[in-house]
Amino acid sequence: MRTSIPTAVVFGLPCSTRVGRSIEYDRGLNCIRFDPPRRFKGVWQNEFEGSYFVEGAKRASQLDEAKELTWLDVADNMRRELAYRDSIVEIEFVGRKTSMPGDYGHGGLSKHEIVLEKMINYRPLQPGKND
Repeated sequence: MRTSIPTAVVFGLPCSTRVGRSIEYDRGLNCIRFDPPRRFKGVWQNEFEGSYFVEGAKRASQLDEAKELTWLDVADNMRRELAYRDSIVEIEFVGRKTSMPGDYGHGGLSKHEIVLEKMINYRPLQPGKND
C-alpha cells in the first residue's frame, strides 16, 4: 500500500530511526534476518575491502567462475589469523546465512551474507597450484 506519508514516518519500522524529517536505517547484524546455523564448505577470498565466499567451491579459480558471491563476515581476530597469511582458503565452518537476498558487504555487491560462528577446518589455496 502506498500513501503520501511513508508508513515508517508515522509508525516506524524495525531498525529505523526518525531523525527530523528523514529516516535512518540500521543495516547492522541485529537488524537482518538469518537462517538457523548450519555447516558450510567452500572457498573464501579475503581482500582489503572484500570477503568473498563461494559455497561448494574447491579451487581458487572457482571464485572467478562464480555467478554470485556471498559476503563472509568473520570476526576481526579470526580474520587476521586465517587470511592475512593466506588470502584464499578452502574453509569449512558453522554459520548463519541471510534469509533474504539483499545488498551485503562492501558496497552492497554481495546478494547474501554469512556470519561465521565456529571454525571447523581451513586449508590455504594458491591460484594455479590448487586448480
